[in-house]
Amino acid sequence: VQTCALPILDLDVVGNYVVLGGTTESLDYPTTAGSFSQVFLGGVTDVVLSVLNLELTNLQASTYFGDNLNYDKFGALYTDGSHVYVVGWTPDADFPVTSGVFQESKGGDGTYEGFISKFNIGTLVQKATS
Repeated sequence: VQTCALPILDLDVVGNYVVLGGTTESLDYPTTAGSFSQVFLGGVTDVVLSVLNLELTNLQASTYFGDNLNYDKFGALYTDGSHVYVVGWTPDADFPVTSGVFQESKGGDGTYEGFISKFNIGTLVQKATS
């Protein structure tokens, strides 16, 4: 079992959920079926997002998030009861974004690009822009 380093971490309690987000190098972070990704996506780090019940006895949803090239970094999260909004930064042009969002591809010519992603709190299926 690899260690799961969460150098940047945020936690929120909303309704019946505890939502945790961070960044990891771990290949065996616990994930759930049907979430964005059940496997480490590659590169050096991935963003991770998990939803637990208030008693911390049941992992409701958990996922890796990012791309397969470099350092994807977690910044902060916000929950509204139905969705989890995650912000962070990535150096990669192939960061997963969805069609119809504000910016569908990397916009700047700098090293890092900010992102915001919206996840369904129950399944951690994502909608993202960079």
